[in-house]
Amino acid sequence: MKGLRLSLLTFYFCASSVYAAIPPFMITPRINPPTQLYHNEIGTAVYQVANRSGQNFNLQLADLPAGVSIVTNPGPSYCNITQGKYYQFSLANNSMCLIKLRINAAQAGSVVQGGPKICIDADHQINCNLPMQAPLNVRILSSNLPALCSANISNFNYTLAQNLDKTSEPIVPNWGIPKNDFTFSSSMTSCLSGDNGEWARQRLVAAANFWVQQKLNYCHHYVPDWLHVNPAATEADAGYCSPNPDLMPGSSYYGQRVRWNYNGSGSETAYNWQTNNYMWYGMDCSNFTSFIYNFALGGTDLLSGPFTGDVEWQAGQKENTETSPNQQTGGPDPKGELDNDAAAGRLVCWNGDTSDSNNECAADQRYDTLNPYFSAIDNNGHRTLDVASNLENLQPGDLLYIAADLKSGAVKDSVTHVVIWTGKKAGIDVPLSQVAPEQICPTEWQPQVGDWLIIDSHYQGADYRVFTPCFYMNNLWGVRRVIPWTRS
Repeated sequence: MKGLRLSLLTFYFCASSVYAAIPPFMITPRINPPTQLYHNEIGTAVYQVANRSGQNFNLQLADLPAGVSIVTNPGPSYCNITQGKYYQFSLANNSMCLIKLRINAAQAGSVVQGGPKICIDADHQINCNLPMQAPLNVRILSSNLPALCSANISNFNYTLAQNLDKTSEPIVPNWGIPKNDFTFSSSMTSCLSGDNGEWARQRLVAAANFWVQQKLNYCHHYVPDWLHVNPAATEADAGYCSPNPDLMPGSSYYGQRVRWNYNGSGSETAYNWQTNNYMWYGMDCSNFTSFIYNFALGGTDLLSGPFTGDVEWQAGQKENTETSPNQQTGGPDPKGELDNDAAAGRLVCWNGDTSDSNNECAADQRYDTLNPYFSAIDNNGHRTLDVASNLENLQPGDLLYIAADLKSGAVKDSVTHVVIWTGKKAGIDVPLSQVAPEQICPTEWQPQVGDWLIIDSHYQGADYRVFTPCFYMNNLWGVRRVIPWTRS
């Protein structure tokens, strides 16, 4: 035992010089811990552990604060943790895994602070590492969670305590692990009624904002905690993730490293992006919208279950059809050439109303009855309709579907992209500094005070972006509204 301790200490002091800037075990947040919890709440935090020590090790979690425990095996990307004297797991060199912490406010003191600390030898505190940023620092309030709906718009603790993915289902080739269908807190279901969906709309946008703050990449994944770590892997292995460490490489105008809202320090560096962490977590556009609705409102009678993550089917564009809402021709199917059981909500009309059960918009003399749907595409398939003058008719949480190539902006007939309408404006509701660039619109993305903002996942992940004419507005295929609506 003495020899073992000596060898570990030798490794520690040798490693200290080699890894002066980069710890041998890097701990970085994937879902940041809450800043406060009410006395009757359960909080959640997820961290990634990356082994860059040059050796395989059995690791231990030391000095967990009172009220903090580890959720064992919540998904396939998590560390295989066992519990003895300490929570412990094995981690091979150049590999990564996640740990999920459960913070029980009722069992904690007035503050939960410090950790998670991961050691080679927890008894003797040999080679212990703490998170590079966002360690536990949770203030515990003595009162219980207020029942007021207004106090729970941005409270996602109940959902975060659930698994984000379906642990019992196999990986889907190209896309990773399927998402879990979340249950909704029974104490909050009353918030969904009585205000024509206003609380649900605010919560939906708050949920999208929550995941923007977690700094997700653009990945062909269903869930935000699926870890795809092989840069040489093909898409068939586990799904594509955007590898770009620069904003608009080669352009001194953009210049900022890693991502628009990264600060370049701590774990938010280009090295960590490419080698250890953020690059491998994220969702594509339509899996992001499906996940956000599920995360914010899943399990309620609002949705009858989450809608599909396939962008064409989510929009209602049936297989082998390329028509836009204004081009549908009816026929034996009362819903025309659009809509399916997997689509999200109902189509939105020009005047801001939703279509009826037959997918039809009511006649309105203020709008062209030949082109009754909210779309840039007229009944002849031409992009001629004025979208900009009707944006006030949209509601937060509306899903806007785009028919354009994601790389070039070239016109397409089929739906290729979806964004969430926030109802927010740049410089008024969201600081200009928090609005990300648009890859396709190098001259139009720069936010001006009063610009309408959307949230979408593409290019370099989920973020606020300007609803630019060059890509979004001029190629708007159609709009679907989920709130308020109950499927029949």
